[in-house]
Amino acid sequence: MMAGLNDVSSSNPAGTEVPTSGDDRIRALTYKVIEFAAIAHTLDGKHKFSRGPLASRPAAGNSGDLYILEVAGLLAELQYDTGSAWVTLTSRNNISDFLGSLSAHQTANPIDHPSSSVTAAKILAGAIQKKHLEGGSDGASISALVDGSSADALHVHDQYETAATVTPGDLTGLSAGEVIFGSSVANKSITSAMVSYTKVKEIQTLRGGTVTVKFNLNGLPYGLSNQIYKAAIYINGVLSGTERTINVNIFDPVSESYSENFVVLAEDRIQIYAKWETFCEPDHGYVSNFLICGNWDCIVNLE
Repeated sequence: MMAGLNDVSSSNPAGTEVPTSGDDRIRALTYKVIEFAAIAHTLDGKHKFSRGPLASRPAAGNSGDLYILEVAGLLAELQYDTGSAWVTLTSRNNISDFLGSLSAHQTANPIDHPSSSVTAAKILAGAIQKKHLEGGSDGASISALVDGSSADALHVHDQYETAATVTPGDLTGLSAGEVIFGSSVANKSITSAMVSYTKVKEIQTLRGGTVTVKFNLNGLPYGLSNQIYKAAIYINGVLSGTERTINVNIFDPVSESYSENFVVLAEDRIQIYAKWETFCEPDHGYVSNFLICGNWDCIVNLE
């Protein structure tokens, strides 16, 4: 029996205990009840969970307990004690990251992807498919389109491109003489009036560089021996090449091919000059197959 209550009687209902002692015990009991109950809920029925950083979280082992994990710089996550470990029930930070990526995805028009999100590795791995492209519908990979293995033999985006051209001087791996840029192949007679060197063919270059000049010097027999015809390359009216000579006998035609390299400037005029020396017969001596070759383009035939 509590102290002070052993002498309680009808005439002394409080006994010898101070009347306020009972109130103190009630208050102490109430405090303990509130302190215990408030761990999981409040007296008005609202739940209340422990919260704090990882270091303050109790050790796992009390199955069913809940804990709000608070980490600086991150969103709070709700955790559950399985009896052997704490398991995170929410994914607030992951969802936040996802929403951020989705927002970037939605605003990255016109291709609806964040910058640099589509990589060559993803394309070649088949992750990007035809259905992901405008107008596409199937799940086939577009990697074959990227590496060219399924492209058409002639594949042109004519809305963006015009007919392809080659920048002058950019045909690499070629030497002068491999590509014909200008020609005058028709026969040009060495007439009886050409007793001294006279221009018979001419081509003008539109840029400088090394060119190979080719031509044929020809002669036909007409009953006389020692028909002598000569020709040489001139540049801008100045003898620049080696003099070429053929001697036609009574019976056999002669046709000699000549080739010589020259360094020319833009707008230089490359010319063939020719003449006869003995026994000329009109149209029996002639120059033909005048070719300008090199590794760049642009010439104008001035013949």
